Amino acid sequence: MLNHDSTKKRKIRNQEESNALIQRNVPSSNLNLLTTNKRNTQFEINMMGNMINCNFYIPDATDDNTGLAFRVAYLHIMLFIIKMMQEDAIRTMLGNLDLRTSVINFLMKNFDNSDSQICSLCHYLSFTLSWSGDMRVFTVMNKWLLKTKSPVLSGSRVKFEVDNLEETIKAIATHTYPQYFSHLCVASQLFHLDVSRFLNLFVVALVLEQ
Repeated sequence: MLNHDSTKKRKIRNQEESNALIQRNVPSSNLNLLTTNKRNTQFEINMMGNMINCNFYIPDATDDNTGLAFRVAYLHIMLFIIKMMQEDAIRTMLGNLDLRTSVINFLMKNFDNSDSQICSLCHYLSFTLSWSGDMRVFTVMNKWLLKTKSPVLSGSRVKFEVDNLEETIKAIATHTYPQYFSHLCVASQLFHLDVSRFLNLFVVALVLEQ
């Protein structure tokens, strides 16, 4: 009886540790995704000596896009978020697929900007967005399980999770911009990055990473 209780407590403790590990590494992104076709996001670049301000304007509830959403300032190699919106507005912005697409398109179009500072800014922001957010679920398994050809992947107990991971890999690989999948995929594709689909594999990858 004592052994049974001890085993049960150990399992509960291991599960709690696994859950804590996941919470620390998977960003919260339960955003209310908006289905909208609005295209009136505005961008503005201002140069002041060695500093570049890149302003992003987005429409509010009344479709007014004259209010500053947030400003990114670039000074030499330093990047600052100078002004941010209120939390609810940020969630709305991040939940707007049209806006995310517009921002990423804007950055890519300026990779070869004639001004070296603007070019550097866009490359930096693009690098920051690449494989970020919920993509963490995929990248950690890719690095520690797939690239190393971990024997864990051949285990019979995780076959269903491996199948799910293969499905996720195909979805990401066939996307126009795999590195921005979590930002640019439609809402119906977000399930591919749901950590519960490969919970054990993800926990193993996190343990290997530490």
